[in-house]
Amino acid sequence: MSAQYFQSDTPQEQQFIKCGALTVRGALVANKDVTVAGGITTNGELSVEANSDPLISGKIKFPAMNVYTQLTSQTTTVSIASGDQQFIVDTFAGASIPAGTAVSFAINNPSIELSKTIVVCNKMGSTAALTEVIDFVSITAAGGMTLTRYNYGAGAATGLQRLAFKLLQTA
Repeated sequence: MSAQYFQSDTPQEQQFIKCGALTVRGALVANKDVTVAGGITTNGELSVEANSDPLISGKIKFPAMNVYTQLTSQTTTVSIASGDQQFIVDTFAGASIPAGTAVSFAINNPSIELSKTIVVCNKMGSTAALTEVIDFVSITAAGGMTLTRYNYGAGAATGLQRLAFKLLQTA
């Protein structure tokens, strides 16, 4: 197939194009379905527009995340040996954070880089006793970060909290 076909402003209805490697300089617009058997790599933004199917509109589905548990206390270090880019940490089930105070613990992960962004979702499966707890992350060194859990509530925050992490890092 010629490169001219790709440059045409005329819509190519009911056409199927198979490509080994395709580099697009500018925008790639698909008004119908696009199927990718491998991965998608982008150096810019990836966006998903509204879809007529409300079950998938605007969703990007990630694979299941590994779960790591803080075993012995609310200050015990959690090690992510596999170097996951996204993972879940279940905090110590017997944790109790008094009102107006904070508790910190370390998370070791070889994928953590200095000066990169980490997103934490702190309301994943949380109990009612943890609704006033906010989590803060600070990267302490390559391969390590500290998570600080602060209780803004009037009473003690108790129990296990499920925290989802996503490392947003550029090459």
